[in-house]
Amino acid sequence: MTKKKPILITGAHRSGTTWIGRVLESSNEVYYIHEPFNIQNKRGYTPFKYWFHYLNSKSSNLLQENTLKYLKSLYSIKGSGFYKELFRISTVKGLYKFIKDRNNRREKRPLIKDPIALMSTLWIYENLNCFVIIAIRHPAAFVASIKLKNWRFDFKNFLDQKELMESYLVPYKEKIKDFCENEYSIIEQGILLWNCIYSIVYNFKQTKSENKDWMFVKHETLSKNTIDEFKKIFSFSQLTFSENVKNKIIETTQPKVESEHERDVLKNIKSWKQRLTQNEISNIKEQTFDVWRHFYVEKDWE
Repeated sequence: MTKKKPILITGAHRSGTTWIGRVLESSNEVYYIHEPFNIQNKRGYTPFKYWFHYLNSKSSNLLQENTLKYLKSLYSIKGSGFYKELFRISTVKGLYKFIKDRNNRREKRPLIKDPIALMSTLWIYENLNCFVIIAIRHPAAFVASIKLKNWRFDFKNFLDQKELMESYLVPYKEKIKDFCENEYSIIEQGILLWNCIYSIVYNFKQTKSENKDWMFVKHETLSKNTIDEFKKIFSFSQLTFSENVKNKIIETTQPKVESEHERDVLKNIKSWKQRLTQNEISNIKEQTFDVWRHFYVEKDWE
């Protein structure tokens, strides 16, 4: 294994990607990079126009070159971008942070945590030669979570990407057009978004499940058997599962005070039952059936 081989953690947002990423970071062997595909990032520059920007080998050469340069600039100590950061430093504390960050970039493996990169996973894998971890979450849990957050989605981010629509999203083309022209509830938006995302994940699973560089992790399985499942993730990623890592897992799954990323994971598995009405659950189950049947069974709805 290449010492600096990157790791990509993706899947739907609200599927546990941050949880997985932060636990892997506790190994102290990786350099954590937060959502480079986020078009609202605070770095001041992104080559992307859309949420869930789609790249493939047929994307413009300029976009591919700029994206590769951009991603590598986030964990490399070479290139103009890194040294621009140096010239912006105005305090001793800032300089100390810069030096520490420089050492981390040099010594540690890049870990990119980004659910928004999901559509471009194949491109990233082919261009960065990375391990890929994809988080899968029950459709009712996903929809309940975005309902709680009131995270609405503008489906023009899909419709305006012609290559994306003509590749992964052909089965949802008419529905996506409809959602761009008409107002739908957040439940209906969540259903369509989950179908779009996990139909793509199923495509990956069909073609990459035997690939030693790819791993598919169900949020519910990870929540039920946390230590054992994280050991599998660490083994796959070729990272050291230490006592510090174990403590981090306990800290995030059995907290004294619950927070955004620290909660009782066993209770969280079925929290969607309290957050959704019975009609909403039935609607989600029916409308996502063609996709969820590839990941879940009837018992998972009880």
